[in-house]
Amino acid sequence: MYYVYMIRCLDESIYTGYTNNLKKRYKEHIRGKSCKYTGTKGVKRLETYFTFDTSTEARRLENFIKKQSKTKKEKIVQNPTKFKAEIKGRFA
Repeated sequence: MYYVYMIRCLDESIYTGYTNNLKKRYKEHIRGKSCKYTGTKGVKRLETYFTFDTSTEARRLENFIKKQSKTKKEKIVQNPTKFKAEIKGRFA
């Protein structure tokens, strides 16, 4: 299983990533060891995540979310169920 996740940073920005081990990856972000962005910004909390059967699907969604505006990312975080319904079947 693959995950696309969204992390709220201490400066209120949102980091989006993907992994096949969410628990491990999140711990790496908290420790500041996984990527430059969250290592610099700091981690406040895991906001939401989406699951996929393949890495291809996960990467497609990750890239889609990263291209969205801050406003759209906030809407995704506020209502991930609605977003999931909007994108259903789109990244398969």
